[in-house]
Amino acid sequence: MPSGFDHVNTNSHDIDGAISIGLGTAGHHTTVDAGVAIGQRVLGSDSPTTKLPLESSVLIGSDIFPAATTSNSIEDSVVIGSRIGNDGAVPGVRNVLIGSDTVSKFNQATDCVIVGESAGNSADILSGTTIIGGSAGRKHKNNDNTHTVGGGSIVLGRNCARNESSNNVTRTIGTDSILVGCGSFATSDANPPTRSLCLGKGSMSLLQNNTTGQICVGGANYNTCLIDTDTRCTIRTDSLDNLRTSSTSTILSAAGTADTHVITQMVGIARCDFTRIGYKLSGVSLLTNRYITDHDGKSIAGIGNSYWVSGASNIPSPNEVRRITITPNMVVPEDDTTSKSLVSVGGTAPTGDNEAPSNVTASDARNIGAARVGGSANMLVYLPRPCQGWRVTSLYLSVYDRGTLSALSSDIEVFSRNYDTTPSASPSVSDHLTIHVDIDLGKKTNTIVPLTVPYTPANGDYLVAYLSAADNDICLVGGYIDIERS
Repeated sequence: MPSGFDHVNTNSHDIDGAISIGLGTAGHHTTVDAGVAIGQRVLGSDSPTTKLPLESSVLIGSDIFPAATTSNSIEDSVVIGSRIGNDGAVPGVRNVLIGSDTVSKFNQATDCVIVGESAGNSADILSGTTIIGGSAGRKHKNNDNTHTVGGGSIVLGRNCARNESSNNVTRTIGTDSILVGCGSFATSDANPPTRSLCLGKGSMSLLQNNTTGQICVGGANYNTCLIDTDTRCTIRTDSLDNLRTSSTSTILSAAGTADTHVITQMVGIARCDFTRIGYKLSGVSLLTNRYITDHDGKSIAGIGNSYWVSGASNIPSPNEVRRITITPNMVVPEDDTTSKSLVSVGGTAPTGDNEAPSNVTASDARNIGAARVGGSANMLVYLPRPCQGWRVTSLYLSVYDRGTLSALSSDIEVFSRNYDTTPSASPSVSDHLTIHVDIDLGKKTNTIVPLTVPYTPANGDYLVAYLSAADNDICLVGGYIDIERS
């Protein structure tokens, strides 16, 4: 074998359309067109005097064109090796470049495919380029410069295009780009572009409401996202801003403000339509194992004729208080057969055609609509029953003297009676009664009376208030009972 074949380091001839093997570091090549070069530091030169236009070539080796310049382009070539173009900034179009630390300073790549660990790590990538590799496209990692991935590009790899600089450098992602395995967006980054697809931890950290057409999967909290297709379960939206979720809420919103703008949820024939003014259920029963309330926790169904006083029922320990009005028709006065329970008018009652309330004086009108006892002074008031799931905790009875129009302070006892119990010949009170306020406690009318034993209604009982009045001019004007969740 001729001497010199084993060590070639001064090769400087053109290799257009040729195959070169074992090219050395001291040489350079003026042109390469449709050539194949294999070896260490292929087409390398310490200080090339001639630019290197590389077109339609296949280059295989380590440290390939490390000192190439930016004046001539690499076009339509396949380059395989380590540290490809690592020491120079070389423009290129329509190339396939494969190798570790590939073209980390390979700027202005357009319509290229770049594969390798840390591929394009210090480069600005133009449109239509695909970069594949761990930490791909992290220009700021080495030099903290701004970083651009051009429109229509695809970057795949763990922490690809990630911005971890502490110097507030900007990462810009082009329109129609796809990032898979991408790192987090920093506050210094440009807003994610329109029609971009970002998948990976942190990909939603700077999602902007005014940017449309984005698809971002994977946030900063390592949450799992499963996407599958099932024609029986479909969600559609004209804007991804209409569907938002966080650690504390999930929002499905309609951007329109018209009353006719509808959000519909359907399961089989069951349908719920939400509009700006309310919602409508169709073909579905309302099922709940909790209380039905409005947004303030006030119960809105199944509470009879009560109205809200305080508290809420949409909390772990409901404390909602509601009130039911007591009316005079609920009273049964004792009767001596000579006087009857009647509608009472304070003072001197009008007669004839002038018995209408509008024809009495203001002071007399205070007791219009009351109920008066008969000959005896005692009175039983049959209190309204709360709905199932509620209990009576207090009551208030408004009682006045018919003649003097002054409040009467009468003793109150409250008990519940079970009508399913037949009184025996010599029963005890506890056989068929439960005392909720004992008369010996001295509780009075015209004040709030808490029940010492709250009344929870059961099948077959009812609640009664007994009044021991001072005289037979006592008039019950009304009152209320307060109920709470049982």
